[in-house]
Amino acid sequence: MRNAFILPLATVVILYTLLPLPLKAQMVPDRPAIVRVVDSLGNDAVKANRIASVSVAMVRAADTLVLRAWGQAKRDEPARAADASTVY
Repeated sequence: MRNAFILPLATVVILYTLLPLPLKAQMVPDRPAIVRVVDSLGNDAVKANRIASVSVAMVRAADTLVLRAWGQAKRDEPARAADASTVY
């Protein structure tokens, strides 16, 4: 009688573990999460590496996720911040 319950339960557990689940690498992060990470990386790159500026453009299909710059547009003009249209 006990085996009549355990075998179906074991079968369900095994099948459930074999179901195709999305892997973490396949999950697409949302825009605010991407912006937070890229913003942090841009700020850290300018501060830690003592570089003038960093520009990033990130696109997914036809959607622009990030279009941003950090740092100075010119080293000799510290008041002029870099922006997405800064030409290097």
